[in-house]
Amino acid sequence: MFFNQEYFFLPMPRLPSIFPSIINCRSSYRRPRIIWPRMASTPNYKQDMPPPGGYSSIPYKRVPARTFFSGWALFGGYIGMTAGAGYLYFLNCKSVKARELEMRCASFAIYPMLLAERDRAYLKQLRRNRDEETDLMKNVEGWKTGTWYGEPIYHTKDPDTLIEPTYAEYYVHSSFKEYMKRPNVVLMS
Repeated sequence: MFFNQEYFFLPMPRLPSIFPSIINCRSSYRRPRIIWPRMASTPNYKQDMPPPGGYSSIPYKRVPARTFFSGWALFGGYIGMTAGAGYLYFLNCKSVKARELEMRCASFAIYPMLLAERDRAYLKQLRRNRDEETDLMKNVEGWKTGTWYGEPIYHTKDPDTLIEPTYAEYYVHSSFKEYMKRPNVVLMS
């Protein structure tokens, strides 16, 4: 049984769908009152019936979508839009090519000057390195700049020949920051 029978006056019914409602259970010295569910009286509502003449038929046929353009109109529109876009592309392509030609001519014109500036900066750094070596070794007896204690490093070369220094020799008197920045120049340009 669902409830313990000692708390109720009446025996519990054995039907599983009928459960009593317990009211007035607040005080601990009184037994709770039980209100059993009553039978419903006759219904007071009107039965929902179909309207006179019956319901209308259920629409189940396919309703095609409304078309704004026919297939030929869409095809003609596509051809027209493509022709217009092609004409605008042709006009734009002419101006882009003219701009590219102008930039190419400008870069060809400025390229020798950029090479000369690069070579000038290179020679200036070599001169700074040479001056720094002279200043650094001025107190050493027998030291001549560009030689090893007066003996030339390259015996077969003319003394006026430019011997390009290695990477470490070129940056020997520069800051470490400049020394470490140089390997990335190739990656940046």
